[in-house]
Amino acid sequence: MPILWHGLGDQHIPAVGTMAYYKAVEKVMGGSAATEGFARLFLLPGVAHCGGGQGPDAFDAPTAMADRVTKGEAPSSLATRSVDSGGNTTAGRPVHPFPYVAKNTTGGPPDDAGSYTPVRSTALVAGAEGTEPFQRQNPLAVHPVADRGVQGQGLTARSVHGRPTGSGGRRPPSGQVVRLG
Repeated sequence: MPILWHGLGDQHIPAVGTMAYYKAVEKVMGGSAATEGFARLFLLPGVAHCGGGQGPDAFDAPTAMADRVTKGEAPSSLATRSVDSGGNTTAGRPVHPFPYVAKNTTGGPPDDAGSYTPVRSTALVAGAEGTEPFQRQNPLAVHPVADRGVQGQGLTARSVHGRPTGSGGRRPPSGQVVRLG
């Protein structure tokens, strides 16, 4: 089972492109239930390109994949954490499969993973033709570069403000595999 992840603080590649790609895969595969059977996308708040940044970026993806293969258990969340230079955990936060996000619903400390519960994201992503856009919920959920959207090869991903990305609104024919970037 592939575990895809993308840092929402990625300064080089906007996460909206990865979300649009995942939505296009869902469309081709026949919906989210079919896609979740073989792949999950996790979006890590505050995590920069390939790790680092202000968000918790350490997590154990190999164990999650091994549990899927050996126990038949797909990950319902990943436990992410921030560690200091001494290897001590300084913050923890669960990350849930897209389109769910961790929301502090308890009013507890923001660095405590127990303060969070999964809620369906309302972030705007227009992927392949026919997908429903999500509306933006958390103004910090998308990196400022992602606000401008991304242009794929024939695929339009719209910005969080609904402006086209410059691809002229072209969409791939139904069933076509789309390469982003």
